Amino acid sequence: AECSGTAERDSLHLNCQALRLAGASIPDSATQGTYAGIHLTMPPLVHLLPSFGTSLSDIHRRFQEGAKLTMTARSSLVLEGDVTFSGRVQLDGALVIKAVVGAEVTVKNLVVSNGGWALVAVSPEEADDEFVRMRGYQVERTETEEHLFPVPGHYTIGA
Repeated sequence: AECSGTAERDSLHLNCQALRLAGASIPDSATQGTYAGIHLTMPPLVHLLPSFGTSLSDIHRRFQEGAKLTMTARSSLVLEGDVTFSGRVQLDGALVIKAVVGAEVTVKNLVVSNGGWALVAVSPEEADDEFVRMRGYQVERTETEEHLFPVPGHYTIGA
């Protein structure tokens, strides 16, 4: 059976796989549940926006030699813009890095541990949003480490 949640699962899986091919260590599955009547095993919530990379070679170039991204199963990651990894990043929770056009961000050694995000099943009667109603779940954002770069320039995260 298929639903909008299965399409999102496939997209998340593709993003995780692209990062794995660039050297990241990401578990295959994170959350299991029944959403909109369909049992889904979801990977970690990894959203790679087109400005981060649209091909495997684009994404591979975002990881300098020796860089390593490690995520736990419960982790969520959003990457947007010119973000490059040059050190070791350990993620256990939620991390969002967004850079506008003209902002170049280098992520060095960074450890993130927070409450993160979780998928919460929602019945059609409970859903206020049509998209939530279709997929049968919403993302509960408990805690997030955000690095937002709204102004062009050169930036570094971590030491």
